Amino acid sequence: MLVAPEDLSTEEVLRVVQEHWDPKVRSGALFPQGSGAPHWVCGGARHPRWFVTADDVTAPGRLAEHEAAYAAARRLAHKGLHFVVPTVAPVGGGIGVRHGRHLVTVTAYHEGESRPGPYADDNQRALVAHEIGLLHATRPPRRAPVWKPGLASRSELVQLLETVDDTQWDTGPFGESVRTALRDNRPRLLRLFARFDVLAAQALASRKTWVVTHGEPHTANVLWRLGGPVLLDWESLRLAPRERDLRVVLRDAESAEPLSAYVASGGPSTSMPTWSSSSTSSWGSPGPPAPPCGSPARTSATRTRRVSTRPSSTRSFRPWPTASTARLTSPDVRGPTVTEQTRGRCDDPPSPSLSFWGG
Repeated sequence: MLVAPEDLSTEEVLRVVQEHWDPKVRSGALFPQGSGAPHWVCGGARHPRWFVTADDVTAPGRLAEHEAAYAAARRLAHKGLHFVVPTVAPVGGGIGVRHGRHLVTVTAYHEGESRPGPYADDNQRALVAHEIGLLHATRPPRRAPVWKPGLASRSELVQLLETVDDTQWDTGPFGESVRTALRDNRPRLLRLFARFDVLAAQALASRKTWVVTHGEPHTANVLWRLGGPVLLDWESLRLAPRERDLRVVLRDAESAEPLSAYVASGGPSTSMPTWSSSSTSSWGSPGPPAPPCGSPARTSATRTRRVSTRPSSTRSFRPWPTASTARLTSPDVRGPTVTEQTRGRCDDPPSPSLSFWGG
């Protein structure tokens, strides 16, 4: 969030941190980045110490969900997942402090670089995919919240679709154009709703294959540090299909390296559930249907190589093309030897689909 909420000033945040976490904190400033919950950086006279988040928990069940997600992330960090940045317990224990409509939580402040936008290249995707694989291979913490498929404001949209033929919409400059667009696309939207319900039911039927997911491993939630990337903002942690994370990390991949890094670090390598609906190429981008068995395209050699989450370049790894002059180097984390089969063999499992439904 680029501005502080009207009911929670920087001065109030500083007082909350001083009272419940660190009485030695002397300064605080809004961290104007992102479109979700507002963040602040608080610290002493010279150095930042804490990264503060204020989540709006007024919606029914939101407080319990956030507390369960943050608690699960803390357990993952205690298990040794170094890329999990957990919340720090306040003086009285627990996850955070309720202040008005907000749940105020605190994590340690980490130096690094984070920017919104697409991943710069497959080197970045592979580094994050390696950590996502470790996450998915970890036994889920007890009482971790469970993902529920749903569409925001679906009931309101359905009601609008029932009234688009009644009268013109003259509230605002775009009212009538929106009404026309909804009216013309009403059959298609209703078919999409029906399709969503079918796919959601199939996803729920595969719950035995669900893993613990971050939910939003996009670049704004990745902090690039000297020791490698870490993942921020764990309020969206849920037990869910692994596509919930892979759809973000593997999207637009140009090679098999990110998917190989995911599998090498422990990510499930079995085929995706049957409710994955679209055909994809061997590293996640949409591809044409596979040729029939016995065709020349099905005949290919199998090659073996060692998968590494280290960038392919031997030079220092610069995570962003426009980064500062300080270079970030990644650890040499090598995975096991894996067999990589070219796309289209008869004994290949179905290629993973990155189509996903719900938040």
